[in-house]
Amino acid sequence: MEALLLESRLIKQYLPKYNSLLKDDTRYLYVGITKESYPRIKLIRQPEHEAGLLDWYGPFPSSYGLKEILRFLRRIFPYCTDPKCSTKEPCFYYRIKLCPGAGIVSSIEYKKHIQQIRMFLRGDVRNLLNKLEKQMREASRSLKFEQANLIKRQIEMINNLLGKYQRVDEEVKFSKQLQALMELLIRYQSFDPFIIKRIDGYDISNLGKEIIVG
Repeated sequence: MEALLLESRLIKQYLPKYNSLLKDDTRYLYVGITKESYPRIKLIRQPEHEAGLLDWYGPFPSSYGLKEILRFLRRIFPYCTDPKCSTKEPCFYYRIKLCPGAGIVSSIEYKKHIQQIRMFLRGDVRNLLNKLEKQMREASRSLKFEQANLIKRQIEMINNLLGKYQRVDEEVKFSKQLQALMELLIRYQSFDPFIIKRIDGYDISNLGKEIIVG
């Protein structure tokens, strides 16, 4: 995830000649943030031709990676994508808690989520985490424990997203299981998996009865 964000930032910064277009002339994906009282986040391919953008981030060479980032980010900082979302008729994502509800929460509160997403997309993850940790401590000191717990969960989810949240107990347990498996292989198969010198792999081209080729 961090590599994808860094690659996107560097491409935008240096504008390398061969990273502007794909071979089939399909443009890379960008993330656009609309200039509205309740900004929406949407995927775009030509940000220079999009009207009403507050900001945009990219290009992202991996469209799959970008969609995964946004999918996880939406669970951490809910945001809206539907221009019709309103107080009278919230969008579908509001019902599954992936949209805070345009017009339901205040515009100021909603824009806090957008600002945090912007920090993440421009690769400013460390400062984002520091900011959240400060907010968590302030909420705890003010005895707003429910809010502090929500922010703590956001911090943990970001670390999980970046693969940095390590659960030591589970790692120790897995290490012991791996050691036990190795001992069983050595005892009953005379085979130590840590001194493998060669692995052969064969790909069978078909499952028919005739002309089977590997």
